[in-house]
Amino acid sequence: MILLNERLKGIIRILKDTQDYITSKQLADQMDISVRTIKSTLKGLKMELTAYGAELEIKRGVGYRLHILNEEAFLPIKNRIQSESPRQFPHTQKERSIYIIRKLLSLDYPIKLDDLADELYVSRNTISLDIKEVKRLLHNYHLIIVQSNNNGIIVEGSEIQKRICINDFFFQDKMQDFFVQNNVMFSSEYNQNEIRYIREALLHVLNKHNIHFSDASIQNMVIHIVIELRRCKFYQYVRFDDAVMQQMKEHKAYKAAIELKQMLEEQMNIILPEHETIYLTMHILSKTVMGNEDIRKFDLSYMDALLQKVFKRIEQRFAISFKKDTEIYEFLKLHIPSMAERIRLQLTLRNPLLLENNRRYQFAVELTLEAVDVIEEELQIEIDHNEFGYLVLYFNLALNRYQSRIKKRLILVSGYGRPEMIMTLNTLNENFKGFIDDIVTCDVIELENFSFQHNDIVITTIPIMPSSKVPVVYIQGKVEFYYHEILSLLKSEYDINCSIRKYLLPSLYQEGLLCKNKQDVYKELEKLLAAMWGEAEATKLVNGIYHLGNEVGNDIICLHSRYDYHTPFIAFLSLKNHMLWEKQHVRYIFFMNMNAESDKEMVHHMYHLISNWADVKTRITYYAKNQDYQELIESLDNSRL
Repeated sequence: MILLNERLKGIIRILKDTQDYITSKQLADQMDISVRTIKSTLKGLKMELTAYGAELEIKRGVGYRLHILNEEAFLPIKNRIQSESPRQFPHTQKERSIYIIRKLLSLDYPIKLDDLADELYVSRNTISLDIKEVKRLLHNYHLIIVQSNNNGIIVEGSEIQKRICINDFFFQDKMQDFFVQNNVMFSSEYNQNEIRYIREALLHVLNKHNIHFSDASIQNMVIHIVIELRRCKFYQYVRFDDAVMQQMKEHKAYKAAIELKQMLEEQMNIILPEHETIYLTMHILSKTVMGNEDIRKFDLSYMDALLQKVFKRIEQRFAISFKKDTEIYEFLKLHIPSMAERIRLQLTLRNPLLLENNRRYQFAVELTLEAVDVIEEELQIEIDHNEFGYLVLYFNLALNRYQSRIKKRLILVSGYGRPEMIMTLNTLNENFKGFIDDIVTCDVIELENFSFQHNDIVITTIPIMPSSKVPVVYIQGKVEFYYHEILSLLKSEYDINCSIRKYLLPSLYQEGLLCKNKQDVYKELEKLLAAMWGEAEATKLVNGIYHLGNEVGNDIICLHSRYDYHTPFIAFLSLKNHMLWEKQHVRYIFFMNMNAESDKEMVHHMYHLISNWADVKTRITYYAKNQDYQELIESLDNSRL
């Protein structure tokens, strides 16, 4: 029987499903291996296939084609390649990198690169390139790969960070279900019973000690307990210094952790050291819903001053005031202290909707980045991506409330004398005071060059040429006769009929770039901006890029800068090949510089177009095939539909 490894299965599947000839380059691209490897593999495969009623046709300059001469003889191979999903085995560098990380985290001894290469059916050189990708991913967890004396590699770093990494790569993968009981690794009856007991024990302890968790926090802690038990069975324990242990023992949550530990030891037939009890205490503290005074008491007096600084910073940069929004004030006053403690304990909450929220709420991301600068400086903490994503939700709610309070402006064009104009002004103020921000008077001759905003309404007492920019109400007689017409316009939301082309100019578009890492992207972006605004301004913009809120999923990065250029613009870069950013592989990069735009609803609209474009269907339909400037603009403008 022909020995079908995963590489051969993949090649045969592609050949079988391809009606026409396929080149070695096309095969190599689909299998993510070199053309040389493909050719040598096909050379051996050609001789093997003749015994199974098939032949590999080779046409020089055209490619390869599988021709099945005897279906019955080919049946054993057909059954083998159809017995399992073709995507179960890692083929791409991204898939192999995740596989290698899972492998390294599952072992407590070094593994040789040659063994990994054999296991994945790739060359030693390919594995070496994959390890570079793995190192970049592990860097996010402050973990490193160390080479042992026998040339094997092993992951080293904090045990807490290893457990967080295990949580992300085994349980929070986007292809996996978020709930541990639905994870394929825990489908056996034994594991299901174990998970049920852990959940019941946790709920029992929480209820007994009057500790309140959210549903997501309960699920998250169940996952971490599962990981903890697995690690402890192989003697992989956490360690804390005496000061931290003493601090944790002073919390009432420590008593709850002791009881939970005892229940787990009795049921699971395992001994958990004192340091693991402290670990459970930290998880309980980090997940407790704020407001439960029996578990922990915070001195929140500092929060008033902190939030005032946050709101002042946002107002200074965006001209948006949240000072009167008591709801976001109360939410943040409870959330930030809990968040800060989680960060100090290195036990931040996982955010399963992180990428989706960053993608959908780009304007809120801008506001949150400014707030995070203040919070980090004042509390001396470093906010991670997951915690950032939760803050984005708070600020998006506040932004929606703020925008709902935005009032429209009336432009009054009067053909009568001053007394009649004052009378009309008073009537408009009396009838629509709660709906208007301001009333501006304007002469007919000034209309042509008047600087309209998209939320303006023209009220005129004389006939004028209709404006395509704003709605016009022509009053003939008393203003009261037009009350309902004006009111309906004041309550309506205008469709902003403005193409993103206004901000994303052809000179700010670049495609097909060869970038291998973040630094390459920054260099290309700086060159693009320097050609437009000069080297000094380009350097300021790029150096000011925030490290949070960039990854939004679906191959896209959205960059924001602390520095604002006086002309609002959006830049776009597309890469020839995918590259790893931090945790996501990306190909499309947006750079936003919209804060100089005074019309904040316009800013929100532009960001909304980009968020909609990030949908996979939109990109595939409009842009992925042609990849030019005009197609991008059309696809972005059409994404509002």
